[in-house]
Amino acid sequence: SGAAMIGYTAGLMTGYPIGLGVLADYDVIPNFGVVVGTPFGFAVGPFEMGLGAEISYYDFVDKSSGVGVLATINTAIVETAQGPVAVELGAGWYGLGPGGVAGLTYSYALPGVPLVIKPFVRANLTYDSDLAKIDGNDGLHTWVTLGIYLSYNISTSF
Repeated sequence: SGAAMIGYTAGLMTGYPIGLGVLADYDVIPNFGVVVGTPFGFAVGPFEMGLGAEISYYDFVDKSSGVGVLATINTAIVETAQGPVAVELGAGWYGLGPGGVAGLTYSYALPGVPLVIKPFVRANLTYDSDLAKIDGNDGLHTWVTLGIYLSYNISTSF
């Protein structure tokens, strides 16, 4: 039975960095990763916060690249007939230093299959003290990513 797995999702993500700030002079490649959603959460006033995780890879060629390992929380802010629009926040380790994300997702459940497509836009922030020594900035790097998650409801596999 898949009852023990209800509420768990696993998926893939990909995105393309835009709005690069100090990283604008460098080539970029699409980022990619794995995302996990859990049935765990908590309430903050009228908002139900869901907990998840992300492991992703980003690359600004010849400047900065690395693995991001983030804990995430999200909450629906608008319900539509096709699916919710949610705010997503994440914090953790991004490349060579602490970092985080903040963004919006739109969830669209594909009819008749246990897949959800989530286009997203988010701001990314990382602090990299090694890069600060190299290029003389404060070590903070920000960029915006446009992308998509494809998530699978794990409980349907059992």
